[in-house]
Amino acid sequence: MNTYKLSDCGKALVKSFVNHVAAMPELHKMTYWFFKAENTANDAMPWEPIVLEMSEKLTASGKKESITIYRELFDLEVSYASVE
Repeated sequence: MNTYKLSDCGKALVKSFVNHVAAMPELHKMTYWFFKAENTANDAMPWEPIVLEMSEKLTASGKKESITIYRELFDLEVSYASVE
């Protein structure tokens, strides 16, 4: 099965998003947000956008915030099935 993993640039974008919009960014675990982005990418069809959302309870603005992450910011990990 092929899977999408965030590249270093993708991780920097997600980290910047969280640090910019979160009310208390120091309380957020980046591994959670990276995992959420990767799961969203892996669950989406190739033509669907990859959107991360932060609920209004967690944002400094008090409004739901979101970011679209382009597939170019993910590395595709290809798995080869062994044939015996």
